[in-house]
Amino acid sequence: MMVFIVSHRQVRRMVRILFLTALFSWAISDAFAQQVTISNNLLYDAWLTPNLRVGARLSSHWSAGLTAGYRPWPSSDEATRKYRHFLLSPEVRYWTDSVNVHHFFGTNIIYSHYNVGGITFPFGLYKSVRDERRQGDLIALGLFYGYSWPLGRHWNIE
Repeated sequence: MMVFIVSHRQVRRMVRILFLTALFSWAISDAFAQQVTISNNLLYDAWLTPNLRVGARLSSHWSAGLTAGYRPWPSSDEATRKYRHFLLSPEVRYWTDSVNVHHFFGTNIIYSHYNVGGITFPFGLYKSVRDERRQGDLIALGLFYGYSWPLGRHWNIE
């Protein structure tokens, strides 16, 4: 994973580009063949971060989606222990069988605005955050693999 620290102007520009790219991808897809999915990441929920993913079928093997997550608490700026963040992640997936069935490979861009402090991360990661507060923007590129198990006509687990 590559991480870049960028200015607010660059972040706003990147968010606009991502939004326009997602809008353009949706607009050029065949409206009759499009299948829309709505999903939730339960592991993200376990970290008390409400989230939602909306995906759309682009062709028989391609889909695109947008994930958003927001953890607003603790809302007090005086709290010493913080893990607040906002996340947007557009993605594209290639399905080996058919969209929303079995194996898939994907790529995504992650944008996050974070405010972290007083947190002890596992495996000794980010030791300086235990005694400090960090706030800023993060942009990352990701590659991933997944598998989707159909449970019924309208339900899958990935």
